[in-house]
Amino acid sequence: MTIQFGAMPHKQRMWVHRALAAESAGVLLALASVVFWKVIPHAFVLVTSAFGVVVAIALAAYVLVEYKRDPVYRKRKHLESALKHATAQVAALQASISQCARKQAETARGEASKLNARKLEHERLIADCDARRASLRAKMQDELQGSLKALREQHRARGLRASALAAARIVGVGPALKERLHRHGISTAADVDRSRLTGIAGFGPAKIDAVLSWRRDVELALERSAPGRLPSETEHTIRHRYTTLIDQIAVEEAKANSDVSEDLAAIRKAARDRQAENKTLEQSLRAKEGKTSETAQSIAAELTGFGQITLGRYLARALGLVTDRAGSLLGLAAGAFLVVSFCFQSATGGGAAAGIVFDLIPTSTPTLTATATPTSTLTPTVTFTPTWTRTPTITDTPTITPTPTKTPTTTRTSTPTRTPSSTPLPTRTRTPTATRMPTAVSPIVPSDGGGACQGASAICNDGTCSYSQHRRGTCSWHDGVREWLKALPP
Repeated sequence: MTIQFGAMPHKQRMWVHRALAAESAGVLLALASVVFWKVIPHAFVLVTSAFGVVVAIALAAYVLVEYKRDPVYRKRKHLESALKHATAQVAALQASISQCARKQAETARGEASKLNARKLEHERLIADCDARRASLRAKMQDELQGSLKALREQHRARGLRASALAAARIVGVGPALKERLHRHGISTAADVDRSRLTGIAGFGPAKIDAVLSWRRDVELALERSAPGRLPSETEHTIRHRYTTLIDQIAVEEAKANSDVSEDLAAIRKAARDRQAENKTLEQSLRAKEGKTSETAQSIAAELTGFGQITLGRYLARALGLVTDRAGSLLGLAAGAFLVVSFCFQSATGGGAAAGIVFDLIPTSTPTLTATATPTSTLTPTVTFTPTWTRTPTITDTPTITPTPTKTPTTTRTSTPTRTPSSTPLPTRTRTPTATRMPTAVSPIVPSDGGGACQGASAICNDGTCSYSQHRRGTCSWHDGVREWLKALPP
């Protein structure tokens, strides 16, 4: 449905018409003042232009205030504000929904990372248990074999000690030789050794080999009769001890398996809870976003009916025109007329004000004044001519010759002045000026180029002698002092 402005009261519309008529008259007067600028007084143009500007400003302000106070305009502004707020809410909700999606992805990545870390930790623990179990089993086998070896060694040692040499049948060794061996501490097979047999009287290589052969036979017999395995009780004790340790590792492994199962389940449950919470929040946000979007669409649909609520149509309504497209254009044309009228009459008033100011400025006539200024300059010249002779007598003959010089200088100065009259009045002024410029001639340089200066106070850097009575200014025209000959005051 298209919304239209209501009819403006007849009295207000008439005031608008009168103001436009007055503004039109002001524009015509301004145009006339431009055409007849030299005929119409500037004060009249300034007053009429100021009146037109005031009328334009007052009419524009009145129409604009009434336009913004109109209920239809206020309704449109309220709908536009509501649409802007709803659009902002939709954008914020969409941003929150996108954030929920990012949280879901982050939760999934965090879950996978925690699961992998826990699994790696469990695998390291299981590998450690396997290594410890294998080590215990290897140690158990080593202990069993070591115990069996020790048992067989004990059997051999006991057998060698139990095999008496006196009862042995050894080829070539009779009771007398056995008795001799007994006296040397060899009574059993355990005592028989080549190093001990060597050196005993009556035992040559053949008899020694026979005794050693008997010992080897005893060892072979003992080796055949040695036990092949540990006693069951000893073996059981060893195996039980290691089995207990292996069982403890198994218990630890089972506990680790149980813990990792629980931890993995807890990680998955926490991730599911976060995902469910995030999903619930996302669903609620999507629901709000849908409702807000519907609200924004309904507001936008309602605003389509306010498309003709424009300032141009309001001006057309204020002028009593038909509030269609043509009337809107006419209203805008009236507004443009007010703007152009304001600018034109402001410019006309400014020109009139400038004309009034220029009229108040008095005219001025340039007056040339000639001034003759003669100048007299007196220039005395002072010449010092010292004479130096390589004799015991030195005579200084300074000669001072003042030479005044007068130089008349005529100076002509033109000084324009403004006077109300139009008659130029020349004026001549003579100003005598006397200037005394002393010229000093430096003493003559000694002929030998640097001998002693009789009576001088200092020798300058260019070789001249100075007869100054004070330090200040000495040799100032001769590149400074090279050597002081006297102690002078400052």
